[in-house]
Amino acid sequence: MNYFVKKKLVYYADATIAISDITVELCKKKYGSMIRIYNGINSERYKIDLMNHKNHNEEIQKFLITGVISEAKGQWDAIKAFKYLVEEGVKNIHLTILGDGSKKFLWILRQFIKKNNLNEYIDILPFQKDLSKYRCQAQYSLT
Repeated sequence: MNYFVKKKLVYYADATIAISDITVELCKKKYGSMIRIYNGINSERYKIDLMNHKNHNEEIQKFLITGVISEAKGQWDAIKAFKYLVEEGVKNIHLTILGDGSKKFLWILRQFIKKNNLNEYIDILPFQKDLSKYRCQAQYSLT
């Protein structure tokens, strides 16, 4: 990314943050303001205690991803995350992936789902003109 684009992004940002003093100093000189947050983000705040969530709510938690299906869009990460959750005993989840992509990549995703017995937890559906039905059914949208 070139300097001009970075400067514009910083200009339009509500805030720019860094976790090291050296980064703050370098960026202040180049782009202007920068905020230093100590110790970064406390990731412990965002960990899920899977043991307490496994049977907490028997209702199926529905997730939705829409858009072009490609390696860069995150569907692969979501599928691997679902594999992990299912392996850890979380069974009340379902992911619907809506969109079109290359036949090769879709085949790879479907083979992974099949090989890991995730068919019950993940559906890949073709592009839909009207997403309202799927959005109403899902509690979570992944982007």
